[in-house]
Amino acid sequence: MQAASTCHREMFAISEAVRKWRQYLVGRKFNIYTDQRSLKRLLNQTIQTPAQQKWITKLLGYDFEIHYTPGKDNSMADTLSRLPAAALMLSAVSSVTPTILERL
Repeated sequence: MQAASTCHREMFAISEAVRKWRQYLVGRKFNIYTDQRSLKRLLNQTIQTPAQQKWITKLLGYDFEIHYTPGKDNSMADTLSRLPAAALMLSAVSSVTPTILERL
């Protein structure tokens, strides 16, 4: 997934999020906010790859709208996209040190 385009990574993230939250989304209308302008027309565009077909097929049974939000205005997504680096810094700060009893 690292070498995939930003659009493909975003489509994958949307399909995985919908899969994870399926029990809350089935039968309800919901909104998807993305900073990928091309995904706004996701269901109206021609499918060019098998991966696109798979992701779109997974979303067909849901009632949703995709809204474009520029990255600078989508602070929640920006924050979430930076979590792995923050988690790495936190793990370095909370490293385990031996106690006095273990050194004896």
